[in-house]
Amino acid sequence: MTNMNASESALPLAVEGSPLDLEAEVARINDLTAQAKDYEAQGHRRTYQRIAAMLGFVERVRNNPLYAEPWGKMLAERQIPVPGEGVNEFNQYIRVLAGSYVTEPSKKKGSEGETVTRWKHDRSCEKISKIVRWCVENDVKSDAAADRIENFVNPDNPKETGMLGIERADTRAHPSTPRVSKLKAAEQKAIREAEGVFKLPSSLKKHLKFHGGFAVAILREDDDSVALLDDAGLTANQVINAVKRRKGAIAAEKA
Repeated sequence: MTNMNASESALPLAVEGSPLDLEAEVARINDLTAQAKDYEAQGHRRTYQRIAAMLGFVERVRNNPLYAEPWGKMLAERQIPVPGEGVNEFNQYIRVLAGSYVTEPSKKKGSEGETVTRWKHDRSCEKISKIVRWCVENDVKSDAAADRIENFVNPDNPKETGMLGIERADTRAHPSTPRVSKLKAAEQKAIREAEGVFKLPSSLKKHLKFHGGFAVAILREDDDSVALLDDAGLTANQVINAVKRRKGAIAAEKA
């Protein structure tokens, strides 16, 4: 196992004791991003230490009533939403700990030539959030996190190691829920009012799987008829997306 040497002690974790100055601690951890890039020649160790520092922050602030109000204020100032159901709860922390204020040209219509200042988080936030969640759920503390990340090996698949291995382990533990496609109200109304090409008997419903009131079937062309063979077996999103693609032609079939 790799251990930190004297030079690595320059990256301290959040220290127990007096209450944290959240803004100062956020600035300190964000500074580690630049340090990690400056020390790329030393490998990924600095990145692991940076994540360990983030984990130390989470250990101090998460579920601590002492920081509930100032943390909520920091999120609001940076326009970072509190995670809802199904969202990694640690993403809010990483988006603060891996970001900075940037001044950019305004994209708002009528504000050409003006600038706006906003909080911009690093693109790696989602991945780091997964690492932090895995550490919390596997009782890996901040003082041991850098070593655990660096030396991680998936016992079920030895090829999955380090950060990528942990990220995949977290993804398996928390599979994402596919976004459900929906028709806009106007689209729904237009399609519902369409006459359709041909009316089929309602007895066919038992052979089809409807999603949002729509289904896609497999038909066979015969000499003098068309045979319904089966439901196409598409997912809800695939069915709704198929309706969206053909909504113009469908809506044109009105009485």
